[in-house]
Amino acid sequence: MAQILKDNVRNQIIEAAISEIYLNGIKKISMRNIAKKADMTVGNLYRYYKSKDALISSIIQPVIVKIDQAIKDASGDKIAFLNVQDCTISVEDVNEAIENLADELIKIYDENPIIMKIIMKNEIVNKRIIDWLAGLMITLSYHWHSGPQDHNYYYIMATSIIGGMSYAFTYIEDREALAKNFKLYLKQIIKILGA
Repeated sequence: MAQILKDNVRNQIIEAAISEIYLNGIKKISMRNIAKKADMTVGNLYRYYKSKDALISSIIQPVIVKIDQAIKDASGDKIAFLNVQDCTISVEDVNEAIENLADELIKIYDENPIIMKIIMKNEIVNKRIIDWLAGLMITLSYHWHSGPQDHNYYYIMATSIIGGMSYAFTYIEDREALAKNFKLYLKQIIKILGA
């Protein structure tokens, strides 16, 4: 019974935090406002979450896990986000994976729009995604041809991919058009890497 109450309180806190982030942005959230919205004291809030970062992490982690699973499923477990590994996947397999991955990412976004926006705007998570994506592109370029160019090239590409995705998810409301353009965009990146 006590665990159910704790889970209910955690859910109240998370809902209050999501509301606070939606209203004020991730950089301006206030633990005091979150506590007030969750109908508790700030001290009690800190008993559940030691810091603002810990609270934000608990909000985004379940969605990150879904994204990781979508990447693994789409690539036949050859690529993962949470457990970076040396991957040896062909250009053809990546293009096929993009077909499934794009649709799944759109579905995850539609189910969790506010949390996905938080993920895309959180500097720490955004950097982690860019680091992962650049590392993946470097690994794939070694596998597909003689090796990478200057590593900065891949960081620029990764940053543009994440920026493009953020724009697309935020402004393209027609999900069919979003899926089509998202797939085309990613396949163009793969074409560049596979050249």
